[in-house]
Amino acid sequence: APTSPTSSPSWTRGPAPRPPASPGSGGCS
Repeated sequence: APTSPTSSPSWTRGPAPRPPASPGSGGCS
């Protein structure tokens, strides 16, 4: 999935809460 907040309608609410493809962000750890 694109890391661009403007590219994902689910992230348009503001800063991405937790991208599933973001290691260290708490998505995989």
